[in-house]
Amino acid sequence: AAVKISKFKEMVESKQNNANMEVIIQKLQKKHDIEKAQALKELELYKSKIKDRETKIAADFQLKFESTQEKVEQMNAKFHEKIVQFDKLTQQYQIDINNAKQNNSSSIDELRKKYELEM
Repeated sequence: AAVKISKFKEMVESKQNNANMEVIIQKLQKKHDIEKAQALKELELYKSKIKDRETKIAADFQLKFESTQEKVEQMNAKFHEKIVQFDKLTQQYQIDINNAKQNNSSSIDELRKKYELEM
């Protein structure tokens, strides 16, 4: 009879240990689920911040690019304007030299001095 009682006590203790283990496992599982949810929330927040940062960087780059492109176009237009002015001045200079050759050679030197000052 003592053996049966002993076996019964062991079975009861075993069931209590199993029940305690199940409670512990459930608590750990719940804790794990909470930590997992928090980690996923933090990951999504981080992804959102990174996406916002990348969007801002892209927008800033686009603004700088457009600004630089506009400046280059303006400089290019000014450069072409200067070329046109130079061509007109050169043509006028040639016309004046040809006219001066027909009139008098001393006025050629005066024209050269005048156009050297203009350039």
